[in-house]
Amino acid sequence: MNAEYLTHQLDVVYAGKAWYGKNILSSLHDLKFDKVLQRTGKGHNIAELVYHMLAWRKYTLFILQNDVHYEMAANENFPKVTHLTKAQWGQLLSDFAENQSKLKEYFHSASNLSKKFPKKPYTLLDVLQGIIHHDIYHIGQINMLAKF
Repeated sequence: MNAEYLTHQLDVVYAGKAWYGKNILSSLHDLKFDKVLQRTGKGHNIAELVYHMLAWRKYTLFILQNDVHYEMAANENFPKVTHLTKAQWGQLLSDFAENQSKLKEYFHSASNLSKKFPKKPYTLLDVLQGIIHHDIYHIGQINMLAKF
């Protein structure tokens, strides 16, 4: 596995023809705005899941660029979103797209995928694959919530 392959996988999950179904971009842009705050039971709504995904993408970039880990605050990890305007939703999607470009740039330039992080039991490859898996997991949840 190399950086080019991982960059391709990141692209497919975000905007490509994914084997498992809808990619992130089409899933989020196809949503009716009135769905983003709907809650099923006590679970997270779609807006909260998208903020969560973006928080972990930003965290991933941070640890990759700085080789420093920190404990993410609960309100950053899963912010409670009870009100959201169309403009705020649009900004969230724009921020997600910007992050995609930054992640893609990092993935493309990644070298030594077997590099271990100090005092951590995982490698650069683990982190890069992990954010892709994380996105797939949560876009599945989002697509499920959108059906309700």
